[in-house]
Amino acid sequence: RRHPTLADDLLRLGYEPDKRWLDELRTVESVVYPCRYRERRAYFKEWEKALRIYLKSRRYLKRMTD
Repeated sequence: RRHPTLADDLLRLGYEPDKRWLDELRTVESVVYPCRYRERRAYFKEWEKALRIYLKSRRYLKRMTD
């Protein structure tokens, strides 16, 4: 399964009353369609976030010493 917590999230958020809908999915055959965008980690966004946190902490620490 690609997203294992999806069933629990649907119950918790009130989209489904119980897990009976999972039984319905057992009879459905999966079809794989070509995806326009793959699911992947956004390395550039993670790098940018780390850089922003680093610069903010440097600025904060510099202000503490002034």
